[in-house]
Parts: sequence; structure tokens; C-alpha cells
Amino acid sequence: MTLTCKSCGNYLLDTDLFVCPRCGAYLLQSTTEFVYQMMKKGEVERLIETLDHKDSDVRRIAAVALGELGDVKAVNPLIKALRDEDKKDLGGGWSRHNGVQEVMIMALGKLGDLRAVEPILLFLEKNSVFSPSVVLVIKALGKLKDPKAVKPLIKYYEREMSERKPTYTAGETERTIIAALAEIGDTGAVELLIKALMLGEPGEQIIEALAKIGDTRAEEPLNQILESKKKYEEIQRKKAERANLTFREVDEEEYNKIQQKIEAALREIKTKNQ
Repeated sequence: MTLTCKSCGNYLLDTDLFVCPRCGAYLLQSTTEFVYQMMKKGEVERLIETLDHKDSDVRRIAAVALGELGDVKAVNPLIKALRDEDKKDLGGGWSRHNGVQEVMIMALGKLGDLRAVEPILLFLEKNSVFSPSVVLVIKALGKLKDPKAVKPLIKYYEREMSERKPTYTAGETERTIIAALAEIGDTGAVELLIKALMLGEPGEQIIEALAKIGDTRAEEPLNQILESKKKYEEIQRKKAERANLTFREVDEEEYNKIQQKIEAALREIKTKNQ
């Protein structure tokens, strides 16, 4: 079987080629298909080169592919591409897509190399306004499990709490931060989590996070809620007041569920400290 390059008419005896050796044109139906083929063949080096492609969709798919392949030699090129994305000259056929950097960060999170932490934290600092993409960035930090991310995540959480509209309760950003702090597992997050718990933030999720971290400082506030339904109702009442919501009496089923969560958490904390 012989293929012909549609750009220059060159006859190609090798049907496994991606690019025309004469003019450099892609031979598949689309550049994105070209990247998928490289991923199937595990061609890490070629995918790294593609991180500098003019088409933002191609750069994004190349980043996804590198994350899926899991080769750590892609870490530094992804970090460079992440930084370079802001510098792209949008003239001359270049295109920038708002999701490219976030996908690169997700790929770095999957690769699990701590070299990625600093550039990801820098991106989070520069893009501090809430957007769905910030949630993806926070998830990547959780996957990397570096304690250096704890203080910036705490700062971000506190800012979200202070700027939250009165009618809003904790949203996806705060829940994602709690999950990331639990994954990192550093005791530096315990004070914030206790404070958030006593303010009526996502209760069950925070209880699970405290259990995962295993710091004994969590035992006293957890026992307060465990031993007193009145204390739990007080927390829920204050939460409702802050959100301008009508307080709803806590029924026994809801309180029993929280008690069971706390009992399990206390057992886990005790086990971790034996």
C-alpha cells in the first residue's frame, strides 16, 4: 500500500509514518489523531516535542498522553511548557486555550514528581479567582502529597471562607481543599480542619480528613460533638445563621450517623498513635 502526502504529493512507501519526510505535513486526518497514535506507541520523546505545537488542542492532548504514559522524563518538559504557555505569541497561527495549563498540571499530578509542586503553587497563586480549573489544580497538589502545599492551601481555604457570600455554604473549592489536605496527610492542616469543623463546614468530610491525618489534637473537639447532641446542634445553628438559612432541628438519624463517623475516626486516630 502506498500513501500520498496531500500537501506536497510525495509518495510514501512507509505506511507507518506520521509526518511527510519531504514537507513535514501530518499524514493523518488531524493533528489530534497524530498525537493519539504517538500515545498508543508510547513515543514519549515525540509527545514532549508536541508540547510546543501551535495548536492548543494538540498541546493539551499531548499533555494528557504524557500523564497517562507515566514516564517521569516528561516532568521537566511539562513544567517548561506550563511556564511557556503564558508567553505564547498568539500571532503567527498560535492559539491558546484556557484549559492547556490545567491539563499540564493534571499530568504532572499523575506523574507524582515533587519537582512539579513549586510551579503548580505559583500557578495557583496567579490564578486565585475561583474557577473550575482551580479545583483541578488543587486535586493535582493532593496527588503530589508534598507538605509544602499545606500552607498555601490553608491560605486559599481561609480566603474562600472570608469571601464567601452570606447565603453560600462550603462549595466545591473548599471540599477539594479538604480532600487534598487529607491526601497530603500533614499535621499542619489540623488546626484549620478543627476550626472549620466547629464552624459547621463539611462535617463528615472533615471528620474523615482528621482521621486520615491522625493527629491527637482532633480528639477533644470530636469527643465534644460525639458526647453532646446539643453541641452538634449549636454548630449547625451557627452555620445556618451565617448562611442566612432557617435552622432545621437535627433528627436522631442524622446525629447517629455523625456519631458513627466520629467513633470510627477516633479509633483510627488511636491506632495511628499506638
